Amino acid sequence: MKTPSRFATALLLAAMAAAPASAQLVRSARPGPSNTISAEDLARSPRSNLLDFVQSQRPMWMSTRGPAGYGDGVAVYLDNARLGGISELASLPTSIATELRHYRGSEAVLRFGPEYAAGVIVVMTARANGAAPAAG
Repeated sequence: MKTPSRFATALLLAAMAAAPASAQLVRSARPGPSNTISAEDLARSPRSNLLDFVQSQRPMWMSTRGPAGYGDGVAVYLDNARLGGISELASLPTSIATELRHYRGSEAVLRFGPEYAAGVIVVMTARANGAAPAAG
């Protein structure tokens, strides 16, 4: 049986040492938080409205959390003003949104009140940039 040369051993060790560094590069290149969708992500989508986009990219945002039958399901806000329920996303084209942000039940209750235990999706548009948020 042939023993590996020093060169082959050194090459193998160098490759093993480099592996964790390349893994860190991949990790740092991950997309943003799973509770936020950027305008760039929306622009790359073939979906024409926000309901189709959320259904395909973040279906968990649409599931009701908290006690069964509590509240009216996931609420939708447009530029920090209550728009309605999840079905309202169908009337909004992906092109108007600069950001979508999802608040899970406990986060939504803290930010919007106890009737939002099912969660909230906030749609931000260019119109809201620089404007003071509405009381909600």
